[in-house]
Amino acid sequence: NVGEPDFALLRVPPQRVQPLALTTNVARLTEVIAAGFPSLISGLEASYAELLRGNTAAAANLQPVFTDGRIQAIQPFPSGLQGMPHSAQISPGSSGGPLVDGCGRVVGVNTFGRSSREMPISVSYAQKTDALVAFLRANSVEVTVLTEACAPPAPTPAALPATPAAPAAPARRW
Repeated sequence: NVGEPDFALLRVPPQRVQPLALTTNVARLTEVIAAGFPSLISGLEASYAELLRGNTAAAANLQPVFTDGRIQAIQPFPSGLQGMPHSAQISPGSSGGPLVDGCGRVVGVNTFGRSSREMPISVSYAQKTDALVAFLRANSVEVTVLTEACAPPAPTPAALPATPAAPAAPARRW
């Protein structure tokens, strides 16, 4: 139901994977990246079709889809859950994927999208990480939550794209 927590806990064999950091410190206009496997895009991959046929090894070959945007609001729902409409596009298959800030911390879990019949607009929603933290702790999962504000590192000159030189002014002829 919209406005209700929607999480699942999967237990998998131990792997050498670094989990993403979690934070509850997020505000309107925070730049975010949504990650997931929307069927509109992933559905064209051979690995996706193999996974749907039951070949779980094919999951290793799937490439996540990333979209960027900003948090538009933080909205309390009647259930107490906090939803975050954001401008990073998500579609079916993105649900359950992380919404990550510029510091690589999960600020929310992508959940659903809403569209308007009157206008060509859609809004993506994520559940704020607070609900995820509560869910994990209620299921005896040890969780560390980072509370400091995000201060993404400034790009280094080598990481910046080269700026083309300005064109020379044309010579004047009298």
